[in-house]
Amino acid sequence: MRLLLSINSLGAGGAERTVVKLAAHWLAQGHAVGVVTQASRSLDVLTLPVGVSRFTTDTGGISGHWLRAVVRNLRRVQRLRRVIRDFRPDGVVAFLPTANVVAVLACVGLSVPVFAAERMYPAHLGLGWLQRSVRDRAYARAAAVVVQTTRSAEWYRRTCLLSNVVVIPNGIALPLVVAEPAVEPSALIPGDRRLVLYVGRLVPEKQVDQALLAFVRALGNDERWTLAVLGDGPLVTGLRDMAGKALPPGRVVFVPRSGCMAAWYQRADVLLLTSRFEGFPNVLLEAMAHGCVPVAYDCDTGPAEIVRDGEDGELVPPNDVEALAGSLRRLSADADRLARMAAAATQVLERFGDARFFAAWDAVVLSASAGVGQGRDA
Repeated sequence: MRLLLSINSLGAGGAERTVVKLAAHWLAQGHAVGVVTQASRSLDVLTLPVGVSRFTTDTGGISGHWLRAVVRNLRRVQRLRRVIRDFRPDGVVAFLPTANVVAVLACVGLSVPVFAAERMYPAHLGLGWLQRSVRDRAYARAAAVVVQTTRSAEWYRRTCLLSNVVVIPNGIALPLVVAEPAVEPSALIPGDRRLVLYVGRLVPEKQVDQALLAFVRALGNDERWTLAVLGDGPLVTGLRDMAGKALPPGRVVFVPRSGCMAAWYQRADVLLLTSRFEGFPNVLLEAMAHGCVPVAYDCDTGPAEIVRDGEDGELVPPNDVEALAGSLRRLSADADRLARMAAAATQVLERFGDARFFAAWDAVVLSASAGVGQGRDA
């Protein structure tokens, strides 16, 4: 069977890592696999397995004006359709709203099923009426719309009247891939320090300032503890200034990117997640698999599906910085409780293992694509 995965880029995000994971899985099963992005290959952060065909439509970027957006998207459809005709896939698996809609439109009249994967709770996507209208019509034509939580599925069924929605949570397997730059915590954090970790983009919706403020309130006077912020984004300068004014040098460490995340999860005691909204955050799965205890806002959606509150982590009301700080205080003061939660957290490997993840994707994609692929070489 021939399968083409489509996404905006191969950056370092969760959706991009899922594309690479699925490509490797289907390649190992003996299928012909291709990956196509809108962004140029020169912007790739992740590396595809040898044997996966790599395509680009070179149509990335933000249009700004609605008319330019229409023209750019028409170009995206045209060029993706050309890739599809050249690669001759039996199914197209797309990730994220723009790539999803473009894939559906590019396959009109080609008898190629499209599987549109959404990663965020749809109510928070911030789409305009025209974008919503196009998305809803495109998703109705998809072979399946794959979401990560039951709440997202219910939203699409209720709001868009879709009957083709399937829930597939993210999967987790160890060891995590190691890549450059391999920035180790031992190079930045003294060996006798305890560690609180934040991992993610430094953008407004992640509310990293609240994570920093909670750390200052809970542990600012306890020099045994350090906060490490792993990620980059437009807010980094403001966050550095905030940390510099609140705490002495070395109490907050900023790491734009590290390719050895397992080392950071193993070194950390607690992970903070302060997002306004999420999909099904990989960072929670990865941290918990390494015994790092999460303290997360109970936002839309994801944390409540992963964290068992009081057993393997703590959920606090969204935007409640004092509750976040209170959880940090309790965990830092109770070593036995922290150790029990750390041991329980590793059970995510059984609850959300890659075996279940791959089986669910196989059931959706391979079965629907089988009829299309009859008579074709794999």
